[in-house]
Amino acid sequence: MAGDDAIREFQRTGDETIFRELVLTYQKRVFWVALSVLGPGGDAEAEEVTQEAFLAAFRHAGQLRDEGAFAAWLCRIAFRIAVDRRKLARRRMPHLGEDTLSRIAAPADTEAGVLAAEQQAAVREAVGKLPDLYRAIVHQYYWLELPLEEIGTNTGIPVGTLKSYLARAREQIRGRLAWKKI
Repeated sequence: MAGDDAIREFQRTGDETIFRELVLTYQKRVFWVALSVLGPGGDAEAEEVTQEAFLAAFRHAGQLRDEGAFAAWLCRIAFRIAVDRRKLARRRMPHLGEDTLSRIAAPADTEAGVLAAEQQAAVREAVGKLPDLYRAIVHQYYWLELPLEEIGTNTGIPVGTLKSYLARAREQIRGRLAWKKI
C-alpha cells in the first residue's frame, strides 16, 4: 500500500499493521532528520527521537488533514522533538574547559594530518555553534547530501528560504573560521 493510501486507511481504521508499514517506509528519513539536528555521535538519541516522532504521529494521525503531506508532517514532528532534545542536552551535559580539551591527545602521524584534524575540528565547532535550524540544514545539505527540495519537505521551509539560510550559515561559518585563522 502506498504512503498516502496507507495513512488514509490508518486514519479510517486505526489498524496497527498499516502503521507498521508507514514506520518501515519512513523510518530512515525520520532518523536522518533527527540526526541532522542532534549532530555526529547522536545516533542513539536520533533513534529515540524517531520512535517518539512515530508515537506522536500514531497518537495524532487524526489531526493530519492532508494525507499527501504525511512525510513532511512526520519529519517536522521529528525535527521539533530533536531540537527540544538538543536544548535539554545543553543543560544536562557539563561543559569541558579549555584545559581539559587541550589534554586530549590528537594523533600526531604527520604535520599535515594534525593540521587537517585541526581544520576539521574547527569546522565542526563552527557548525556546532550555528542556530539549530541552520545547523540542521547544513548537516542535511552537506553531510547527508539531500537536495534542497527534500530538505524543504523535511523542515516545511520553501526552497528559496533554504538557499538564504544556507548562505547565512556559510557566512557565519566563514566568519568563525576567519577569526581562528584556519
